[in-house]
Amino acid sequence: MGTDPTRGGRWEEVKEIVADALEVDGEERRRLVQERCGDDAALLAEVRSLLDEDGSDSAQFLDRPAAALLDVAAPEVGARIGRYELRAVIGEGGMGRVYEAVQERPHRTVALKVLRPGFLNAGAERRFEWEIEALGRLSHPNIASVFEAGVEDAGGGQALSWFAMEKVEGRPLLEAADALGLDRTGRLRLFVRVADAITHAHQRGVIHRDLKPDNILVDDRAQPHVLDFGIARAADPLASAVTTTGEIVGTLAYMSPEQVLGDPQKVDAQSDVYALGVLLYQLLTGRSPLDLEGLSLPRVAVRLSETDPTPAGAIDRALRGDLETILATALARDPERRYATVDAFAGDVKRHLAGETIAARPPSAWYQMSRFARRHRALVAAALIVFLASVGAAVTSSLALVEANEAREQADTERRAARAAQRRAELQRDRAEDASVFLAKILSSPAPDLSGRDVRVLDLLEDASAELWSRTDIAPEVSALLHHTLGETYRSLEAFEPARAHLEEAIRAFEGSTPDELSALEAHAALAEVLFELNEPDAARRSAARVASGLEAFEDPPLWLTMRPLELEAAAAAFRGATEAEIAATRALFDGWSEHFPAGDDVVETARTNLSNALINLGRYDEADALLAEGIAAMEGTPLDGGVRQLAQMANRASIACSLAEWNRADALTEELVDLAAEVWGPTHQATRSVWNTRADVLIQLGRIDEGKELYREVMVRTEEALGPENDDTLLARNNYAVALLYAGEHGAARDVILPCVEILDSGRVSAGPMFAVQVRMTYANALDGLGRHAEVLPVYRRIVGELEDLAGEGHPQTLISRNSLAVLLMKVERAEESVALARENMAIAEAHMPGLRLIEFPFRSNLARALAAAERYGEAEAELLAVARFLEGDPEATERETGRVAELLVDLYTAWGRPGDAARWRDR
Repeated sequence: MGTDPTRGGRWEEVKEIVADALEVDGEERRRLVQERCGDDAALLAEVRSLLDEDGSDSAQFLDRPAAALLDVAAPEVGARIGRYELRAVIGEGGMGRVYEAVQERPHRTVALKVLRPGFLNAGAERRFEWEIEALGRLSHPNIASVFEAGVEDAGGGQALSWFAMEKVEGRPLLEAADALGLDRTGRLRLFVRVADAITHAHQRGVIHRDLKPDNILVDDRAQPHVLDFGIARAADPLASAVTTTGEIVGTLAYMSPEQVLGDPQKVDAQSDVYALGVLLYQLLTGRSPLDLEGLSLPRVAVRLSETDPTPAGAIDRALRGDLETILATALARDPERRYATVDAFAGDVKRHLAGETIAARPPSAWYQMSRFARRHRALVAAALIVFLASVGAAVTSSLALVEANEAREQADTERRAARAAQRRAELQRDRAEDASVFLAKILSSPAPDLSGRDVRVLDLLEDASAELWSRTDIAPEVSALLHHTLGETYRSLEAFEPARAHLEEAIRAFEGSTPDELSALEAHAALAEVLFELNEPDAARRSAARVASGLEAFEDPPLWLTMRPLELEAAAAAFRGATEAEIAATRALFDGWSEHFPAGDDVVETARTNLSNALINLGRYDEADALLAEGIAAMEGTPLDGGVRQLAQMANRASIACSLAEWNRADALTEELVDLAAEVWGPTHQATRSVWNTRADVLIQLGRIDEGKELYREVMVRTEEALGPENDDTLLARNNYAVALLYAGEHGAARDVILPCVEILDSGRVSAGPMFAVQVRMTYANALDGLGRHAEVLPVYRRIVGELEDLAGEGHPQTLISRNSLAVLLMKVERAEESVALARENMAIAEAHMPGLRLIEFPFRSNLARALAAAERYGEAEAELLAVARFLEGDPEATERETGRVAELLVDLYTAWGRPGDAARWRDR
């Protein structure tokens, strides 16, 4: 069936659908045509006839690439257009084709874009004309320049519209950021340059409307170049006809909700803000803020208009705080909550880079909770009754305090009345404190490191928070107490952003009302801990300094206030990583609490656990183990909370037993802990996953490799489901599973599992600690070693050992294990004497730093024997292996796997030495 150009509007509709269909391929094109034509059989036939003009079956034709449909009308390479000779095709789309072309005078290579005649409607031609005009207005180093435009006679009454622009050599934005190895700061600076270019366009009345990675090319100097303003429109109501109502122009993954809905009156500079928000989100997290893959256009519209993007901090904890707030503001579904301009967006990014306070704030609790309330009206109504009761009591208390203050002002003439008012004020203040305590009891739950996360508590918190933010009739001092309580409760549940908002409001209220210096300092202390969690150490230290300075104002400060600076110093040291400073701070805190409270008390045992963690991180296992054993004994017979802390300390002891290679002791500890952890913390909690990891390690070392491997795999799957693929806990779980695969001899599978971790850490998208980064590289190197690529990984091993010596010290168990692995590798590359020297050196360092460590005998001494045998120093090798065998015979911690391995090594040694009788004797064992 042919087409009739005299059909007016019908023909325009047909051409629109065909033009859009040509921009996609295969099944997507078939689906688009069906959706656009609906039940109109005549329209569907007309569209298919146009697409099927070569007479082939239309279903097959719909699967053909768009480029193949348009070659007839497009100029050939070698042809001339204006003053340009076409050299090559470098781009293709439904609107036209882009060529590399050469201009003679001045001599230069350009990108020349040509609109295809006959296929697109008048609106598309107008958009192309606008592209020429729009780009002509712009002059910015990060926007591709337009040199010339014109119209060429194509014959047959058709004309070719074209323009020549700067040809940019570079990669698309996201690909370039990876290829250039940009860290987070580099990516932010790259983004700022892009945003500045778009701001330049906006200031000249040009909105891009199709910002996406392919339209931003980055050269080798990390300079971006914004391309393709072909669907840009003037920021002028008179130009709104460029996009008619219901027509969608742009790329779905980067469109704002209002752009997808096709309302031209709502598509303004904030649509470019949203698209830039998507780009920055992808630059920092490696994924899109919303999953739109495979969705139809209506479902995309619904998803964008009803679903908030995943918070960036949920993907990468390092993005919590300012960056998460910046991204959430740029990607707000409601344009009124979005940055008003790209310049404002870029300004906050620049302030973050400079360490300054950003302008954007997280959505208020009132805004978030009001949306929650609309979805759960019954739950809100029930909880509101409880909350209003507590707030009412607090308001009454605040009024009484004011009355008391007034009474005190008349003390000179009414002393007895003043004293009565004073007593009344104290009574009412007690009632106010009681109200706050009552609210705390309702809203508080045990910290998640003890008993997990109770969603019902969060629901109640959301309702309470919404009510508090909405109330303007609560006295400032009472409002401060309630905000403080909510902030502390959110902090205990690891909901750090709302915790921050409430604590900051509490501080403002405390300092803006009748001074309550003690409460204000406690709010500052809690805020400091929250800011450390949000990866804002400078702001955290400022809050901590405020607490320390405030302490000086009190002649006899309460105990908790004197301890608070020590707690914050320990938090700061923990943020910096495993250092002697962390041990000193946590020990001072433990000693301080122990002076005032007995062992077994909650504050003492919390401090004990923190100190033991610091000791473990630096490999001081004996000290940590003795400390934990004392705490566990002290908590025998205590109530539930003590029992839970006892469980946490038992888990730490099991981890220490593994680090010391005391596998039988670790087996006894972890066998009971696995079920207890799941019961107390829940199967997905971080503490449970940690216990299961320890148990899996024990199983592998006891030779139950399949069981251990399966448990590691389960932890990996659970962690990724809960936290996403790029969370640091997920990377740790993946590394552990890869190690289990190495033990199972599945080196190729181990390489495939650990490689994504290496790539993610190299990209900088996850800010894991340096020790963990080294461990990941070591696992990857071990996988390659197992695949026989010994020479390739030798320099990697050397670098890893050097890094561990710098990070943890030469006597740290991880350093010792890595140095032992390097000695084994040297043996494999036939450098036996060098292997012997390194193995002996490693044993000497181990004896100096950790005398009596089981690892010294197995595997360190047994690997020294292997090196000696490789050097054909058989007598020395025999002496070392027999010493290991004797040690294991008398060691209650010896496992069948260890004794069996030593017997294998003796068989190999005697066979190589030519002593088959001795080999047979050990083989029979």
